[in-house]
Amino acid sequence: MSLIIVDIVPSRRGNLQNEIAELLRLAPAVVLSSEQPLYSVAYRRALRNEVHEYDLWPTTFDVGATLPTQPLTINPEVCVPVDLEATHSETCRRLRLN
Repeated sequence: MSLIIVDIVPSRRGNLQNEIAELLRLAPAVVLSSEQPLYSVAYRRALRNEVHEYDLWPTTFDVGATLPTQPLTINPEVCVPVDLEATHSETCRRLRLN
């Protein structure tokens, strides 16, 4: 299982990453600071020694900054980089939002 969350809303009351961390009972180290509201997190569920674990790649960024590239696991042997900046730029171009 793999998932990428991208939160680009600078003003809000919640933090989906922190809510997921709480639900999954992840280590406090993966809780993001409320001082850095823009982020993306890639998640990968892994089975190690017959125990399900989660690998996370959190990235924070500022308004106007280039969006990061995040890993997306397709299967245990294949992981592809997802260039969020290129995806965002292409979406804006196609929708004529520029």
